[in-house]
Amino acid sequence: MNRLFFIVYLAVISTSSFAYSGIKFLDEEQKKSIDYGLNPYYSHLAFNQDFKDLEVLPPEYEKELYYYLITNFFKFRSLRFEVSANPMPILGTYLRDKQNKFYEKAAFGEQNLILSLTEGFPEPTALSLFLGERVYLGSEEAGLTGVGLGGLLVSVGNRHIVSNKMYRDNWFEGEIKIKGSSIKPNKTVSYSYRGGVKLHSNDEIRNTSYGAIKRSHKDKTYTGWSPFYNSEIELRGDLALDKFDILRITAIIGKKFPSEDKKRIYSLDVGFTWIGGKGYTGEIANEIGDPGVSFLIRPNLEF
Repeated sequence: MNRLFFIVYLAVISTSSFAYSGIKFLDEEQKKSIDYGLNPYYSHLAFNQDFKDLEVLPPEYEKELYYYLITNFFKFRSLRFEVSANPMPILGTYLRDKQNKFYEKAAFGEQNLILSLTEGFPEPTALSLFLGERVYLGSEEAGLTGVGLGGLLVSVGNRHIVSNKMYRDNWFEGEIKIKGSSIKPNKTVSYSYRGGVKLHSNDEIRNTSYGAIKRSHKDKTYTGWSPFYNSEIELRGDLALDKFDILRITAIIGKKFPSEDKKRIYSLDVGFTWIGGKGYTGEIANEIGDPGVSFLIRPNLEF
């Protein structure tokens, strides 16, 4: 397979990916629901249970939403159980392990195109439990147009990914977070602010603390180039728990492009992730060396 054909082939695979999400209430009181999201980088299925009556804030009150969630953080009136998977990172580990010749053809100097398309998620799958507060956004005229969550999240898994290599690791993650989204027929604004710690059973992977923010704006009617509309930003930093070592930094920006019929949104996120060799010891450190900087490319298609 020549290099030009490989680039075209990989681009077709990536841009044919899609994102789709939804929510369904299971009772008349709207205290129980399931929601799902299909995305090449993060897909999930979740069950939600509220232990209070449905509570709704006006749809445009984002600052008031933050205040409400922070002041009700520890009332624990909402539960969420989620199963998630990261398909593209899993694909990256498969190609490097089982299709290594194909994987190596993606190398351009010190960068690998498959790594650029699949890096950035250190876990392939997870089970998560959220306890905190949930409030919806909406009005009598528009119905429910969004949701906000604030509280404690614990997650577990049994694998760790670095540089498209997968290792056995029973990990535990605990974090505090505020997450929300405002959804209208043609416009969606979502945001996430979180910080926590991640502990590993594999002695060759160092325990970390981290902080992360993510914000995304999508408008099917907007076609301009303003950085504040149809854009996305994600920042994350990881520090060692035992002493001050910066182990991982990720920065991503993105732009969204509506189709002419306004039914689809094409998006392209680009950025980088820097992984420090000090985050690993033993055989893992010998295998991956000092990963350094990997450039990230994430094309997507949303409906």
